[in-house]
Amino acid sequence: MMIERPLPEGFEVPTMWDSIPAGKDVDALSSANMGRLFISRASDPERAGFFVPCTALAVVRLARYHSLALKGKRIAVVGRSPVVGRPVAHMLTSLDATVTVCHTKTRDIESIFKGSDIVVSAAGKARWLKAGMLPPDSVVIDVGTNIDENGKMCGDADFEDLKDKVRAITPVPGGVGPVTLACLIEAGVKAAENGAAGQGWSI
Repeated sequence: MMIERPLPEGFEVPTMWDSIPAGKDVDALSSANMGRLFISRASDPERAGFFVPCTALAVVRLARYHSLALKGKRIAVVGRSPVVGRPVAHMLTSLDATVTVCHTKTRDIESIFKGSDIVVSAAGKARWLKAGMLPPDSVVIDVGTNIDENGKMCGDADFEDLKDKVRAITPVPGGVGPVTLACLIEAGVKAAENGAAGQGWSI
């Protein structure tokens, strides 16, 4: 089960998310799965034994697939939503990265970026992240999904401005999105397998 956000006014309440059984909550919207993520001692969110937010998991999987070392790295996460920003920051911290969460009230955000090895942007603001804001050897993982003034999908990062000036950058579309979908399908299969085995993770 997955409920698409944002919901109409009055529905964005904990009782809505907690109406989803934990064992069917494939994108970890319920306080049961989200709570497990934040209190778990598991150092590896992929093997935690409960569902975790798929977009946050996609960030971790992309980093691992490309052999991007996370331990000891300085990572700036832009965005503090409960769906992406907070969970991805927690997951990266669990993997021994040093994470700074940035948001609209963060002062001198460029100085944080310039001291970071990796920037994960989930701000939801089209092409706001420019080359001059980052060190040349940084990695950008762009979680943003925006529609620009021409009606085209784009990320938070200005891809054309950044692609030749940073070490690596994920495109939008075609970067984090497809990996998120793969994580979601995998979670759906896992939920079905657990249900068939009588292991629903329900509480």
